[in-house]
Amino acid sequence: MWLFNVVGLLDLIDAITLATVYDAAPFMGPAYWIPAFWVPALLVTHYITFLVLLHGRWPSAVPRGH
Repeated sequence: MWLFNVVGLLDLIDAITLATVYDAAPFMGPAYWIPAFWVPALLVTHYITFLVLLHGRWPSAVPRGH
């Protein structure tokens, strides 16, 4: 799972960088919704996955024992 998340995050960062460097936005046409919606959703998903992998469980809102 670690490998999937690291490689996926690096690929996503590479895609964001290349799209910015080569100014891909004017050529997106109706596919503008891909970077507008899916890229932030994927970044959040990778962040949450890293949290779960680091802590071994889903972080709870209420501390245990209270």
